Amino acid sequence: MSLKGYKGVIYGAAVQELFEQAKKHQFALPAVNVTGTNTINAVMETAKAVNSPV
Repeated sequence: MSLKGYKGVIYGAAVQELFEQAKKHQFALPAVNVTGTNTINAVMETAKAVNSPV
């Protein structure tokens, strides 16, 4: 499975592929603690503003 341009939820083997790509290309994956809709809305708005996946 190619993750290039992929949008949505990933699981199973795709998660492992994402971890491998992150290690290979030296990028981090954020861990976001969601305590309510305000939190996730802020995360999503910021991700959109800086053009970064979450």
